[in-house]
Amino acid sequence: MSHVSAPGKLIIAGEWAVLEPGNPCIVAAVDRRVHAEARKSGTLAVELKDFGIKTSGSFDSGKIMWDSDDPKLAFAKSSVETVIKYTGRQEPFRLITYGSADMEAGGTKLGFGSSSAATAAMVGAMLRHFGEGEKFESMSFKISAIASYAAQGKMGSCFDVAAAVYGGVITYERFDPRWLEAQLRGVQLRDVVLKKWPGLKVRRLGIPRNLSLIVGYSGKPASTIEMIKQMKEFKRDDPENYIRIMGDISVTVQNMIKAWEVSDADNIILLANKNESLLRELTGLSGIGIETKELMRLSALAEDEDAGGKLSGAGGGDCAIALCFSDDAAQRVRKAWESKGFQIVGVNIDSEGIREE
Repeated sequence: MSHVSAPGKLIIAGEWAVLEPGNPCIVAAVDRRVHAEARKSGTLAVELKDFGIKTSGSFDSGKIMWDSDDPKLAFAKSSVETVIKYTGRQEPFRLITYGSADMEAGGTKLGFGSSSAATAAMVGAMLRHFGEGEKFESMSFKISAIASYAAQGKMGSCFDVAAAVYGGVITYERFDPRWLEAQLRGVQLRDVVLKKWPGLKVRRLGIPRNLSLIVGYSGKPASTIEMIKQMKEFKRDDPENYIRIMGDISVTVQNMIKAWEVSDADNIILLANKNESLLRELTGLSGIGIETKELMRLSALAEDEDAGGKLSGAGGGDCAIALCFSDDAAQRVRKAWESKGFQIVGVNIDSEGIREE
């Protein structure tokens, strides 16, 4: 049996702009993990323990025919199909995944990227099951990105997959999606994975001195896929403002990376708050509910306590973060959030990414 786990994520800066190749984001892995196990079996079977869902499949002319069309199986099916295509090994096995519930509060997703973490864990477990060990991180990221991309209808930047695979705090720039789509149409999958992907950049960052990352839940989940569709419409209908604001976010993140590397606390706080103000402007220009009233309140309360406060992720719900550089500031943020009825989510930055258990 092979057993692999992968962490969730929180984006520190650069959300939305990272959808455009060349724009960096800063993303941290968090210590909420999804686990996957691949075992020998006489039949091809998948089980999502957290959801009580099982399905089985059979090989037919190079494809897998599944017994269930439950949408919650989308990422698992895509992961299995992508790994089978990559390895060329049409052999039955049993894939089990669990731990997604650790990324929820009362059954509600918190925005920690559970689907991407599950995809990375499943891909890693299957690769180990089939004895694929060379360049494990790079291979796991690319195969997981392809599987995740397919499961989401070719949407998303895959920064959450990168966080799950590499762990710690990283800077991430998206691969060229048009190049990848063209490659997948005409090139063997193994060759695509082994190639250098244009635009893709992943670089590890350290953690600034005295940083405390506080996470507050807004009280409702977000629908990222639907918001991405709306953002595409904004890009089409108002390209001038779209290009300008995405460029402004990108410059802000580039400056934050520089401040992050030298533990410049004052500038990190300043730039986090600037990133939040740009997301607020993006909300107004696009008409998409990115910064909700709750997320705005969380951010403002953090800023009032001398912290960097901003939403984390697509917005529309999920969590906000506060970047604090003293115990006193961290305590004040916690107290301010809790006094307004917001839930503090106990997570820490996870220095490890995908790993064998």
